[in-house]
Amino acid sequence: MQDKINAFWEISKKELEDTKAQLRNKDREMEELEERHQVEIKVGRGGWVALVGLQCLSTRAMHCLLHL
Repeated sequence: MQDKINAFWEISKKELEDTKAQLRNKDREMEELEERHQVEIKVGRGGWVALVGLQCLSTRAMHCLLHL
């Protein structure tokens, strides 16, 4: 009976360690996603202005080409 209890304890202990490791990995993943999201927000603000600027430039270029 004691062997079964010890085996159960070891299995449960290993499962707990594995679950804690999975939780740590998910926490790290969430932190990385949050950091990436913050960068995208910052780039997005400046990137939108650049995108609109490029669109204006390409529109002007097309307009110039059509009127050659």
